[in-house]
Amino acid sequence: MVAFLKEKKKEGHFRALWRSYGELVNLMASEEVWIADAWWPVVVEVAGKGFPVRYAVAKEGYRAWCNGYSISHNCRNLDAAYEWLNYWREGSPGARQTEIGYFSAVASCEKCLPAELVRQVYGGEGRDGGSLEDRAQRVYVWNTRPRNMEYVTEKWNEFLAA
Repeated sequence: MVAFLKEKKKEGHFRALWRSYGELVNLMASEEVWIADAWWPVVVEVAGKGFPVRYAVAKEGYRAWCNGYSISHNCRNLDAAYEWLNYWREGSPGARQTEIGYFSAVASCEKCLPAELVRQVYGGEGRDGGSLEDRAQRVYVWNTRPRNMEYVTEKWNEFLAA
């Protein structure tokens, strides 16, 4: 795969490799980049600037992110840890993460969003791909840390240097 990508890079198929949200918004809004691996809020912001944009889904399905938290086995204050987890899972931080495209197992985040955002985020109103439930049923792969992270990093750096 890296050999293929390096060849495509040499042929000019990559305009840029973005490093931040704002950088990607600027690249797309300037129409320097036409296709990008992006979060939903990028699509919303670029469209808000008056540019036609849509969120495409591979025929295999979505590459998804999930906000999955855990507690260390040597946690010294279990009650505080659960309070923190509940805040992040059920409160406004969890709602914000769901809003920007992460999947959450907790549906109570809805109470922390304005009704319009609930319709958009959970109901899929005006959102490519439909409701959160529809999108969750079409996940092809969950982003995780690969077991061979050193190898993947080496190959990614090889691609960047090409």
